[in-house]
Amino acid sequence: GCQVEILSQDPLRYRISMDGVSGEMETTLAVPGQRVVTKSLSHDMGISGVWDTRFLATPTGTRVEHTTKMKFANPF
Repeated sequence: GCQVEILSQDPLRYRISMDGVSGEMETTLAVPGQRVVTKSLSHDMGISGVWDTRFLATPTGTRVEHTTKMKFANPF
């Protein structure tokens, strides 16, 4: 399974561990109800990148837009 450990609150940094590997992440922007941007700080998992998620109000609910820019250390 996946485990998440909070490393600091300001800035928000956390470690994700999964299948014996882990990676540290940092939330670089958080606008409640609108946008969250997270980047990887370590490359132990073989990938790094920036994850940008936006939440947009619509007449029928919320639309979620997500953009990921990834870099693979070990190409396929």
